[in-house]
Order: sequence, then C-alpha cells, then structure tokens
Amino acid sequence: MNLAAMIEALIPLLGGTYATLLGYRLVRGPTIGDPKKLALLNQLKWLGPLVVAFGLWQFLQGFFHEPLVTAQEVVRAMRQKMTLPIAVDEITRLDRIDAEGQRIVYRLTITEPPPTDAERDALMGMMPQHVRSQICSDEHRRRLLRQNISLEFIYTIGDREYPRFGVTRADCGGS
Repeated sequence: MNLAAMIEALIPLLGGTYATLLGYRLVRGPTIGDPKKLALLNQLKWLGPLVVAFGLWQFLQGFFHEPLVTAQEVVRAMRQKMTLPIAVDEITRLDRIDAEGQRIVYRLTITEPPPTDAERDALMGMMPQHVRSQICSDEHRRRLLRQNISLEFIYTIGDREYPRFGVTRADCGGS
C-alpha cells in the first residue's frame, strides 16, 4: 500500500465531487450572469465525474501497488544492516553487494570447496537452480523481482570466478 499516492488521490476525488455538485447546482456556487461562464458551469456535469473517476483510479493504484524502489536504495539499506563479509552458510561467504542499474549483484565465495575441479564444477552447475528455488520461496526477494529488480550471483572458488547467473521475475513465475 502506497499511502502517499492514496492521499494524493483525495485532491481529484474532492475536487471532482465539488465540480459535479456545482454542475448539477446541488451546492451554491458563485452567481454568474455571463452566458459563457454559465456554459462552463454546465460542463462540470460531465467533467466532475471524470475527475472523480481519475481520483478513484489513482486511489486504487496506491492501494494495490507497492512503492517502487531502486536497486541502489536496496543495496544501501542492506549495507547499513550488515557488515561484510558475512557467512551465509557453512561453506559460503557473502563478500560484496553492488547495484548495477536495476540489478543487485551478490559476490560470494565458497570457503570450503570440494577437493577436485570436477566436484567444484558439479557444485557450480547445480548452484543456479538451488539459488533460484531459494529466491522464489522468499517473499521479500520476490517483492524485489516484482519491482523489476533482478538478482545476480557471482561465485568464486579459490582463485576461479564462475560465470554469473541471475534470477528474474520470470524465473519465479512472474510473481
């Protein structure tokens, strides 16, 4: 719910209601003798309800839409809440969080890598699907995706950086 947008909707709602009442002469407006001004007052019969409809649309937009945030704002808030690097789990450390356009980029390190290159490659081969399933089951992160902020992950094992992969709104069924 976007309270500011809902409050802003009061202006056309109240103004349109007053214009409608003036147009139908249900409230006393200024006495007008000029025929042009009288014709303008008569136009309020249809213009007033149109402005009310716009106000209702604006009110509903504020009620059903979340306020938009940028990736930069999210990253700034995350940096204030945590000190990096930080352990994510038993084998993963989050080293850096950056914003690149409307993407949040997480740079992570596997601190306890598998012993062989083949096992490391296998681990990194299943990582995108594992991370996507975690992201899609987290309401907070899905909210970011709904606002068209994508999440990207870059993993490093030893001195090797693996190709980045992302999670977008489409990966979570558009929700």
